[in-house]
Amino acid sequence: MEEATINFLHLCDAANTDSLGKISILGIFGKIFIPDLASTLVKFTIVLSLAIKDIDPARSMVQIKIFGPDSEELRTQEPIAVDLATERVILEKGRDVNLFLDITNFTFRQFGDHVLKVYLNKEEIGDQTFIVQEGNK
Repeated sequence: MEEATINFLHLCDAANTDSLGKISILGIFGKIFIPDLASTLVKFTIVLSLAIKDIDPARSMVQIKIFGPDSEELRTQEPIAVDLATERVILEKGRDVNLFLDITNFTFRQFGDHVLKVYLNKEEIGDQTFIVQEGNK
C-alpha cells in the first residue's frame, strides 16, 4: 500500500504558490450559501496538501469526490483527478505535494452536510465535511 497522509484539505475562493513554494489560500470556508437548488456555484477551489511517506511514482492517481447528504456522489463536469506522474510532481519520501483544483459551474442538488473524499490510487485516505445552506451570505 502506498503511504500518504493529508496535511490539510480546504474549500476556498482561490489559492496559489509563490516562487519559494509558499501557499496562499484566500477565503477558506466550511459553508456554501446558495439562494436555491437551481443555482450554480460559479467557482470554488479545493486545496489539498499530502505528506508523502512512500509512494510508487508510476501509479500515483489522486481523486477527490463530492458526496451529498444522501451519500450519493455528485458529478463534476470533469473528474476531479490528478495523475501525479504526468503532472511531474516530485514524489520523494518525506515531501509534501500541494494540489489546487478549481471547480466551476457546480450545482448542488440538496442542502445539508456534504463530504469531500480524497482517494490515492482508488483507496480513501481522508475526508472533509462541509455544509450547503440556503441563503445569500
